[in-house]
Amino acid sequence: MSSASIKCELSKQKASPSSLWVLLGILLLAAVLRIPGYTESVWIDELYSSNIFVGEPLTLLKTIYSDIHPPLYALFAHFWNQAVGSDREIWLRLPALLCGLGTIVLVWRLGMLFVDASAGLMAAALLAMSPVHIWYSQEARSYSMTLFLLLLAILSYYRLLQGRRMRCWTAVFSLALSCLVFTHYYNLVFAGLLLVLTATRKSPHRRRVLFNILLVTGALGLYMVAKLQLSEIPVRASYLRGFGVAEAWELFSVWFLTGEVFGRQGHRSGFGEMVTLVIQVLGVLAVLRGSWRLLRRHSSQDSPPGLDLLLMVIALPVFLGALTIFVSDQVYIERSALPALPFFAVVIGSGVTGWRSKGRRRASLSLVIACAAVLLVTSYNSGSAWTTYKPNPDWRGAARFLSTELPSDGSRAVLYSDYPSPTALTYYDGRMQETKNFVRNDDKTNAVLGKFAQIFGTEGWPGEPLQAVIKRWIDDSYRLLADTEAKMKLEIIELKPAAGDTERNHPFNEPRLDTFWLLIHTTPTQFGKQVLADERIRIESTRHFRSLTLYKLQRD
Repeated sequence: MSSASIKCELSKQKASPSSLWVLLGILLLAAVLRIPGYTESVWIDELYSSNIFVGEPLTLLKTIYSDIHPPLYALFAHFWNQAVGSDREIWLRLPALLCGLGTIVLVWRLGMLFVDASAGLMAAALLAMSPVHIWYSQEARSYSMTLFLLLLAILSYYRLLQGRRMRCWTAVFSLALSCLVFTHYYNLVFAGLLLVLTATRKSPHRRRVLFNILLVTGALGLYMVAKLQLSEIPVRASYLRGFGVAEAWELFSVWFLTGEVFGRQGHRSGFGEMVTLVIQVLGVLAVLRGSWRLLRRHSSQDSPPGLDLLLMVIALPVFLGALTIFVSDQVYIERSALPALPFFAVVIGSGVTGWRSKGRRRASLSLVIACAAVLLVTSYNSGSAWTTYKPNPDWRGAARFLSTELPSDGSRAVLYSDYPSPTALTYYDGRMQETKNFVRNDDKTNAVLGKFAQIFGTEGWPGEPLQAVIKRWIDDSYRLLADTEAKMKLEIIELKPAAGDTERNHPFNEPRLDTFWLLIHTTPTQFGKQVLADERIRIESTRHFRSLTLYKLQRD
């Protein structure tokens, strides 16, 4: 890129005062739309950012050891919670909110870089009002941070190719890309895409860029080797599925565009189906026009080739399709492809702006506002329906109620959970604990210590001090467990079948148990139905919460 084209590019990217005021208004709107989510109780995925899973050094290591994701967000959550001195909902979710707002600013810059100021503002507005982006901007997980890091890496990448402030942008690019790939393994796709794009560029700075990309991917490779040596890298999970043409259509035309606020396929009302179809048609037209505008800029030197952006939209979906074909049919859930959303927003923003006719500009803006209004109103009135993701049970309400029912005479109450992950009760009241957490697994602990000993040794440095630190953490952990168990007022036991079950996982295996609680999530399983239908059981009281029901049962 010549110096003249660089100057032209920089001039094109300067934001006017009016654009900045519009962007500020978009950010305020985005914040207002995201704040209501902070009133929700946490759910199981968010708990992996809480001190239950990342608080103590050993629990942090256990989470990293078994997690399906790379370690960055668990480490971040650990130090974040330590820094703010709390893991309450507002602190857990604040990083997601800040990264979500930051992503809106960066997508504005991305739109300016690839198209123009109006497309950038439209992309920012679309992201601000997106039910999907709203959802993940208020969830205490790594997804919002992933989007922010990805756009930061992309924008700094183009700054490097332009040769601007090399030391500064090199540091930003390396840090953002490193954090990106250590947040989710799938993000390595974007490092690979940038590697290919860089190899095709005629920039005097491409060697510097290539070196940094290879350095980052090499670091992740070393981590993966170490992970495989010490534990394993999970490659499948029961909640994941394959990715094909049908999933790609649903992803772009339904999930990205509507956030499934009208319900999942097969569960929409007639009105929901009609509005979804209208938005799909408008979305397809906007994508076609936006893609055409981007491809027309291929030969222009005022901005990067529009093809780059289109490749960023499809890179991850293509990768997921290849994984499904060649590796496994358990690789995908909608949020797996979330990093494509901001690029998709820029394509849509390009498609609905840039009209020469004032009438067409007004019509496009009116359609966007009307569609967004319908989606947002429907989303905020969806109650406990499945939209962007499954509804979040009211764990906070259930925990508060149970706290008033705990015995005051020193005894313990017992709750059988028909739901396999009631850990949120523990988050809201430490006196409620899952009994499975107190089962020592010395064999697994010794196996891990043995692997460390094989790699680092047991004498000298670093083996001897490392073994001492790990053993101290283990001893501290066992002391903490003993103290927690002593303070426990409600034992939470996963409900399992009674016949042939030698463990205390069914109320009829504990003959001394006369009164106990049963927790049902949405609808009871066959084991829950058996307990409720048993003639020896009398329902003393019932308490309903969103997606949860608590039964106080008396055995006659």
